Amino acid sequence: MEWTPDQEARVRGFTPAYLEYTEIAHRYQESVDRGDTINDIVLRLLREQAATLVFSPPG
Repeated sequence: MEWTPDQEARVRGFTPAYLEYTEIAHRYQESVDRGDTINDIVLRLLREQAATLVFSPPG
């Protein structure tokens, strides 16, 4: 089966979003298993994203 250029472009665009989603879902489940609260999880994600973007983390 051959894919059209449009189909290939959609897959290329979807893949990074899917990988990011699965990574966040995995980390969320690990946090819940540890007993973290939603606030703990959100703050950790913000700090990690801030580090990635070279921003000062909140709190």
